[in-house]
Parts: sequence; C-alpha cells; structure tokens
Amino acid sequence: MRVEITNSSNGKIIQTLKSKDRFDNEGHGLSFSDLEFIDLNSDGYLDLRILVEMGVSGNNWFATYIYLPGLRQFRYHEVSSRLSGIKLDSRTKQIITYWRMGWCNEFIEHFKIDRNGKLSLRRVEWTEMSLSYPDKVCFRITGIPHDKNVTDLGYNFYYEVNDDSDACLQKNVRVISKEIIYGSIDGDGQNTTGQ
Repeated sequence: MRVEITNSSNGKIIQTLKSKDRFDNEGHGLSFSDLEFIDLNSDGYLDLRILVEMGVSGNNWFATYIYLPGLRQFRYHEVSSRLSGIKLDSRTKQIITYWRMGWCNEFIEHFKIDRNGKLSLRRVEWTEMSLSYPDKVCFRITGIPHDKNVTDLGYNFYYEVNDDSDACLQKNVRVISKEIIYGSIDGDGQNTTGQ
C-alpha cells in the first residue's frame, strides 16, 4: 500500500509514502476520511496523519508524517505514530494524547513539539480507582514528569499490567494534585459507572 502526494497544478508525483508496516489499514484501501492534515509542530505547514487503527474506547493510532519545508517532503515521525488519540490544543500549541481502557482507567499526556518534531512532555493526567471509600471512587491525578524527554508513559499505561504502569508512573512523575472525579478526564461526561 502507498500514498502518492502530487502537485495539484501539474499532477506530478512529488513523494510516495510506502506503508513499510506503518500503515495498511488492516488490508483495506485507504479513503480520504482515513487521512488527517494538521499542523502538529506549529510551523505553518500541514503535517499528514494516516489512520492505522481505531478502537471502540476512544483510542486511535495514525502513522504520522511531519512536513519538512526545506526538503518539500514528509518524513515519518515514529514517536508520535505510537501515541493514541492525538489532538492539538490550538491555544497552548500542545499535543494532547488520550489512552482509555475503560472507566477510571484513562491517561492523558500534554506534549510540546518543536519544529523538528522533538516531543517534550509537560504534564500527565490519569485516573485511579479507590476501593477504600464507601462507594467506588475515581481519582484524577495530575503529575509533572521528572524527565521531559520521556515519551512512553501513555504507551506503558495502556499496554503494561497495572502494577508495572503504576511503578513506571511513580518513578517518572511527581504528583501535583489528586481529586475525586465524576465522569471522564477527556470531558465526554461519563458517570461513575462509566456510562
């Protein structure tokens, strides 16, 4: 599978992106709705994202290509291609990721990205359930990373066993707040039963 980028004025192919196991959309042909153009690094040029996988719980993954104006080419960005549910906050110019495994099992990362595509982690938020209260209670925890170059916290949260992800968070993040939350940290208004 491949994506061909053409010059709209003369129809000539400028660049061909081959899947190389980066995108294949599960063997189906790509449609325009599987593509996203967004200026992730706020350099004034649109970057390209190609849908790889979409989950029912709000997780999605895109093969991400940053546009390099000096080369007039898109270059694959491996780190952001591993991140789930990327949105761009136009006010703060931060990339916000979203990982969900179910109610009270969510994780959000806030990254700055420079013009060269280097990510810098600014803040993380996640949920934890407490059984020590009379009813099940979900906490929203906010933390600041010790190392801003860490890019795999959300990945570990999503793919690792909870004990491993908890240990990873304790090692890499300084907790700055913990509060009871009713709903979902992505703001989609779920209640305490996750509905």
